[in-house]
Amino acid sequence: MARALNATLRFAGVADFGATEAVYREWFPTELSVDDSVYAELLARGGYVRIVELTFADATKQVAGFYTFWPLTAATYKRMTSGETPERNLTGADIARFDDPEAAVLYVPEIGISKGTHLGRLIVRDALDYACKLLTTQRHFRLVSAWGYSAVGKSIATRLGMKQNHLSAEEFFEISSEVATERCSGRSFSPEREIAL
Repeated sequence: MARALNATLRFAGVADFGATEAVYREWFPTELSVDDSVYAELLARGGYVRIVELTFADATKQVAGFYTFWPLTAATYKRMTSGETPERNLTGADIARFDDPEAAVLYVPEIGISKGTHLGRLIVRDALDYACKLLTTQRHFRLVSAWGYSAVGKSIATRLGMKQNHLSAEEFFEISSEVATERCSGRSFSPEREIAL
């Protein structure tokens, strides 16, 4: 891969569907993902998917990583963690809007970074900044949760202070929003941020 000049962190739109899907497929089997129509709906809503886009000397761009946040009601989260409704079977109706007062869980279903890039710290830092913005402006969240699908995912969750929920059907990691918010001091979020590499 050619050396990128800069990285732009921004919200993904519908036009980014194929690029985020390509990064997703590098790490996850497609049978784990929600239906394409659900993902497209979330991209159209805006605010659910963040990407890191590299720009090269010839002005070409490439999406090299992404993460997603889904607001879930306590009931939806319980159905998911119990195994009653696997994540891949969630619908657009199951994934709330960020300002929905019933959304009690800020869920991180995935973080994906293209293999061969070294953007892990950059994308995790942006995810923390965005989570802090959401937790401090949308006070109805009571829990932050992530699915520890891979060894890397489990490691990130643990380093962020999340504890594994041993009662769940899958490997979900959790931290209370109160504890998570205590770690937000000094963090700032920008909807679009460009970083020289």
